Amino acid sequence: MEKGISIKNISGSTRINLRCNHSKGILYFVNTESNWVCKDEGMYSHSLIGFFNDLLKVDEQKSSSLMKKWGIYFRNEDSRNN
Repeated sequence: MEKGISIKNISGSTRINLRCNHSKGILYFVNTESNWVCKDEGMYSHSLIGFFNDLLKVDEQKSSSLMKKWGIYFRNEDSRNN
């Protein structure tokens, strides 16, 4: 696999491969009670949005601090419309 992000949908699950010069990892997404509303290609997006929404509610200060450390920012676009 080349550097960057690649997404592979496999029946009922999605695998996101992450790779740079210094490290690599894989995110796995499978169907659950929380992401059943989206099928196949949209399931991992729904899961990530839900995960970040929940993560920021658990301990907002710690979650925000860790995300800032790694240069990750998340904004729920749905909340702008409410």
